[in-house]
Amino acid sequence: MTKGQSWNRDASSGLYLPKWLTNSLPPHLVSADYGAAGHASSTSHASSASHASSASHDATDHSEQKVAGRSASSSSVKRAFAKLRRDSSTQEKPLRNPARSAVLVLLSGDAEAHQRPEDASVVLIHRATTLRKHAGQMAFPGGHIDPGDVDEVDTALREAEEETGLDRKTVTPMRVLDSIDISRTGFAVNPVLAYWHAPHPLRAVDPAETESVFNVPISHLTNPDNRMMLGYHGWTGPAFKVGDFVVWGFTGGVLSYLLDVAGWSEPWDDTNVQKLLPVLARSANGEKLSVLKGGRR
Repeated sequence: MTKGQSWNRDASSGLYLPKWLTNSLPPHLVSADYGAAGHASSTSHASSASHASSASHDATDHSEQKVAGRSASSSSVKRAFAKLRRDSSTQEKPLRNPARSAVLVLLSGDAEAHQRPEDASVVLIHRATTLRKHAGQMAFPGGHIDPGDVDEVDTALREAEEETGLDRKTVTPMRVLDSIDISRTGFAVNPVLAYWHAPHPLRAVDPAETESVFNVPISHLTNPDNRMMLGYHGWTGPAFKVGDFVVWGFTGGVLSYLLDVAGWSEPWDDTNVQKLLPVLARSANGEKLSVLKGGRR
């Protein structure tokens, strides 16, 4: 990657990121310091980690972390993440012995832009409707942490490779967010925030697992016409319309969190809560509504 005038360098890690990211995201999300384990592998994701140094500190200690002269207070970070937990329909207390997984929140966009560019986007997938679990869901690439995975970054990249054909050498990991416990599925999920510095065509590698791959413009997600609030069994959370599909639950919560902390959100009506099941029934998701009935996302 060639250093250009529109790249910001995190002095602690040596990583270059486009200014539209470092100008928008809170410092703790663009410090490129995604945890000691994230730098441990010399084989599985060495190319991705080569953009960062081995320096690391606790990913959960967000108090007054600084990047490019900016800082984020511990209280503001905690408030935003607490909202993310609620939006993702998680429970207040950690799950006991949850299954662990990681997802890749992969952002791309013009590396020369100082502000969010028109081509800024995020990768989502539509899971196959024939799956036993998570059928028909709109989601980030990702999945269960396997014993052979080095860490959450390795899991997210491996799953993205398997699902979309992503070349991990084109990805720059930035931060592993704290795990989010999802009560209905019993999973503790770590979102892995990353920048796609060399985008290339993606595809649904195995149609039995993934039906479609989307590179969704951020401008589409910020459009108030594409946002809604959904409710079910006492839970309410943000959702997005992507064509005839609906992005909700954990994925909707993470996207909403990202738009909020980056300052990209536009005013939208979050007071009109629509019923989840009818909205899904009208969508192209193809989710198994019988599985959702009687449970909580």
